[in-house]
Amino acid sequence: MPASLVSSTLAVAAIAAGALVSNAGLASAAPAGCQIIGTAPIGFNVDSTRVTIYTDKYPAVFATFQGHRTADGFQYLQPSNEPELFDFVSCQTTIPEGYGKGSSLVQSGYIASRKAPGYCLTATSLTGNDERIVSKPCNFIDGAPSKHSSFQFSLNSFFNYHVIDFLGKATPGPAPSGTDTYGFPFGKSGSGYRYTIQGNPGEADSFLRLSYDPQSPNPGTVADLAFNKAWTGNIDAQPQ
Repeated sequence: MPASLVSSTLAVAAIAAGALVSNAGLASAAPAGCQIIGTAPIGFNVDSTRVTIYTDKYPAVFATFQGHRTADGFQYLQPSNEPELFDFVSCQTTIPEGYGKGSSLVQSGYIASRKAPGYCLTATSLTGNDERIVSKPCNFIDGAPSKHSSFQFSLNSFFNYHVIDFLGKATPGPAPSGTDTYGFPFGKSGSGYRYTIQGNPGEADSFLRLSYDPQSPNPGTVADLAFNKAWTGNIDAQPQ
């Protein structure tokens, strides 16, 4: 084959390989053993009176990045009526799914941005009471997400959404510990980390607050984050 043709062929192959890596995005950067279990928006307030069993009814509000930043320059989650897609990545199953009704599957891993490849949802502190969930470069330690970006994803056989607990100090979970697939408190899980919404969707100073109090009981899914692949449209257009 002529040298010029060989060079052209190699150049085309290199471009194709580069495109493949670029399009692979998260998959090419994920630690071995981690896999995407869902690509979906993040919803807040999915209590069972609002999002009932076996339904895909929308949460009260979504959590998204809207360009507002902390003092050190990182975007933080804010309430929104418009969804934003994230990749939910499981690195470990901490409670395997059972076979009967009411069983739960519990996994731990991280949440990756699709707007900014290589960035993960990360807590600004593991112990504070006025913290934020920000977008920072993903940080892995020994093939697992760091404690600041470690989340728990739980799914119960009666519901279509996964509850999202920040694990932090309880990494790798499960949280709470000492439970099994039938005893896991779906919707009231966690290890002392709580979310609250400050402000209203569309307000520049609104944000999702993360606080830590290991002695405080979980108020339930009314104050939980969750994801469901069916939540992809405008929340205002959904029946409430």
